[in-house]
Amino acid sequence: MKKENIYRILLLSIGLILWLIFLCDHEMSRYGIYTIFSYNMHELLSMVPFLCLIFTFCWLISIIVVSVRNKDIKSDIFFGILLLVLCVSQFIYIHNQSQIRITSIVTSIEKIDREKLEIIIDTQEYSLTLDCPMLVQDLLQTDGTEYLITYENNKTSTKHGKICMIQSVN
Repeated sequence: MKKENIYRILLLSIGLILWLIFLCDHEMSRYGIYTIFSYNMHELLSMVPFLCLIFTFCWLISIIVVSVRNKDIKSDIFFGILLLVLCVSQFIYIHNQSQIRITSIVTSIEKIDREKLEIIIDTQEYSLTLDCPMLVQDLLQTDGTEYLITYENNKTSTKHGKICMIQSVN
């Protein structure tokens, strides 16, 4: 195997590991869990998608420039396509994350659907369905108790979301 291919595999592996660490931290931070990664580390890890996208894009451009300059486009076509796919995937991820909003509201729970693992709340404008873990559902009541609920949803899907945090106000 050529030395250049070993470096490519090594760099792709480092990028994959960074993405896995970022995704792990991102999921834990959604629920305020900062035991493995501190909040400062969480802030640093939030730059991983942007840095990886910039690095991948620059790498793709350099592969294209070198291939055109050497008039040997066929030798790096597979790797160029791989980098293009990675660039597009990372861009789509960043775009989708920019469409997510987090909202906090004080309200009571109208209904708990234990089969679908969902709760339904009234936002005073419309009913909102939130995905809710089973453990949390067992602690909630529909007797008019008010809760401070923090949830996330997509800007295009305003009637469905995912619960992030909940605490009783009463």
